[in-house]
Amino acid sequence: MSDETPNHDPREFDIRVDRVVCAVADAELGRIPLEHAIMRALREGDTEIHVVRVIAEGSDDDAVDAERKWLMDLAHQEVEQLSSKDDNAVPAIFAHVMVGSVADELVGLCRNLSADHLILGPGRNPGASLVASVLADPPCSIEVVQPKSHDPEHEEERRKSCPKCAAVRSKTQAQQWLCEDHAGSEWHRFPIISSGSLRPTSFG
Repeated sequence: MSDETPNHDPREFDIRVDRVVCAVADAELGRIPLEHAIMRALREGDTEIHVVRVIAEGSDDDAVDAERKWLMDLAHQEVEQLSSKDDNAVPAIFAHVMVGSVADELVGLCRNLSADHLILGPGRNPGASLVASVLADPPCSIEVVQPKSHDPEHEEERRKSCPKCAAVRSKTQAQQWLCEDHAGSEWHRFPIISSGSLRPTSFG
């Protein structure tokens, strides 16, 4: 693995290598997209994983260095746990720590690397605004991975406490109980969103 951040000219890329950019939010949620990216690489081979974390503007060099070390340590741990000793498909992993707008930095990095895929994980909000921002100007194909979070035992309680559901029940005189969000709550995983071309066919 390398923690260097290469500045690639897309015309110099070996088209046989699949380049995956994996956005990591934090220690708890960051393992989800990273595990997905590593498993994909081990399965398909010839893959470069670029793990990226975007931090707040105003962060100093020490903070950036600390984040990069943490990112590489996390990647090492995940690779060791997921790959076997005789696995020849262990991917090359690069760590990138960016400062600024998350969506802008991710899109910019994907374009700079001529990435084939961008993998986003769950966020605290749960990342819907980030997904929408990236999809507004997609740099490559995009995957959003989300763990199953549906808990049947508490779903009814959540629905009852939802102000949108309450408004729907009031408006329809209890003929309809659920808002649009909860009416479709049987979907527990973000869909795989694919947008944009995987790779330009030529360079001008």
